[in-house]
Amino acid sequence: MTMCITRSYKTAHRESLLIISNLLPMNLIALELAALRFMLFKNLSFSLSSAKAIGLTLSDCDLVNVPTEVCKIFRSISKPPWVVPTLKYSSITATEIRLLIKKPSSVTIFATTSLKENGTMALIVCYSTTVKATQEILLPKFISQIQAEVGAIQLAIRYAVANKLQYSTCYVISDSKAALNSTLLLKKVSNSASESRELILSNNDLFSFHCLPSSVFVEWIDKNGIAPTSTNFCLTTAEVSMSTLRQKISRKIHQLWEKEWTVDTLKGAITRKFFPAPVDAKCMKGVYISHQLTQLLTGHCQLNQHFFKIKKIQSPLCDCYVEEESIEHFLFSCCRFESQRKVLKEACEKKEKKYPPSLAAVVKSAVIWKEVLKFIKETRRLDHNRVEETP
Repeated sequence: MTMCITRSYKTAHRESLLIISNLLPMNLIALELAALRFMLFKNLSFSLSSAKAIGLTLSDCDLVNVPTEVCKIFRSISKPPWVVPTLKYSSITATEIRLLIKKPSSVTIFATTSLKENGTMALIVCYSTTVKATQEILLPKFISQIQAEVGAIQLAIRYAVANKLQYSTCYVISDSKAALNSTLLLKKVSNSASESRELILSNNDLFSFHCLPSSVFVEWIDKNGIAPTSTNFCLTTAEVSMSTLRQKISRKIHQLWEKEWTVDTLKGAITRKFFPAPVDAKCMKGVYISHQLTQLLTGHCQLNQHFFKIKKIQSPLCDCYVEEESIEHFLFSCCRFESQRKVLKEACEKKEKKYPPSLAAVVKSAVIWKEVLKFIKETRRLDHNRVEETP
């Protein structure tokens, strides 16, 4: 594909053609798509090798406050992304609850519902050694009882995640086994249950779920009382947008490409002189990639130095007999093209304050680059019209 885009010779190196075309290698494109797909659809499963590759890509991406904090799954050695832990809950007694509330750096959250005239109320009550607070949300009338109970558990989970810096453990207690089954075991899947499960998996060390019989649950709430709704009750978490997330992943992929380009210095030596880093090839955007331009940027061209290298002629000397006909000689020194080079030389002296400039400086200056393109076209030195000599 790159050979068609750049109209290059078959001997040109693949990496050089990718740089000239402003394209990424296929393996990095696939990796970027896989990482984005995982971030968008977190319930997908990947093979062991694919998951490791995605993990390495995202591990140092600085993905702070990512939705559902997916990056933490990758950064955990004990919980890699291809191993999904089994979520479960257990029964609990009133005596055990009293012990949980007394534990330092922990919070116990009761999640329940209550029927009102204008709808169902999802209610959570939070207890810790320092905090006693409640939060309730009125749900529409068409919401079923089980949906309301799942919503109450979701409310508790969101509160715990939003305030996780204050607590090392969160005990979520519900009086509905059906709601716990729906949330933890994904029975009768709903959007609320799926969102809750993603938050739990991303913060699995934080949560412990328990079921308390309804009669004991009501008795406990009545005995210990319900605090007024707290004004400091926080339910929202700062999340980056998906567009920002895509930019971060894309930036990481381009960093991997830059590392690959700069480390492997055995191929595409001439192209590296023009473009030391992939980002330097931005001058190629919007430029018609002619066969002559590709010759110049790859070094696989009609100049004597290259033809001597591939044993097509007997000498690398230029027809001006001053020195070898290299890329630099052709652009900046050869006396045969002095008239065509006049504007190019003036642009170099004005922008770079020296002549001849380096090949890297040529592509970084829009003015010089424009004159180089004109120079190639006017000289026609790289056209297919030369007669090859026999060694």
